[in-house]
Amino acid sequence: MGFFVTMREFILKLQSLPDSKKKIILIVVVVISALIIGFFEIIWTINNFSKIGNPLKSINVPTIDLQK
Repeated sequence: MGFFVTMREFILKLQSLPDSKKKIILIVVVVISALIIGFFEIIWTINNFSKIGNPLKSINVPTIDLQK
């Protein structure tokens, strides 16, 4: 219950701020969110790229002896 009371007080403080400060806070929240999402997207992409090579390692390619 304490969390919801704290959040309500925080929202009331935000509502009383001037519009210019509200815009700054919104921009900061959006930028931080984009950075966090971008970080996890990069980690996910790197992880998937590293998995691409695993199936290729299991392919047995016949060797050709050219010394004959």
